[in-house]
Amino acid sequence: MTAPVDSIRVTAAESNALSLICYVTVPDPCWELTGADVKQASRDFSVKVRARREKSKICIAIPARLEIPVRLRVQQAGDYELRFWRSDTSRLDTTLMIQ
Repeated sequence: MTAPVDSIRVTAAESNALSLICYVTVPDPCWELTGADVKQASRDFSVKVRARREKSKICIAIPARLEIPVRLRVQQAGDYELRFWRSDTSRLDTTLMIQ
């Protein structure tokens, strides 16, 4: 499953990389994040966070908030567009300026 990104936090900005934490909400605490798919086209990044849950686990039915680190490689100073998947019809968009 693709997990919807609720928010992000920049943890480091270097001359050639951005380090972020993506926060996602999953249906219950038995879910685990399995990775992030990052696609880059010039200065535009699209990020989708993957999650899974073992069907055999018994879990309390309350939403859980999880976080996953994401590292983006940047080429040079400038503005970068970041798009994080929330659903097939919405996303979390932001612009970061690297100096």
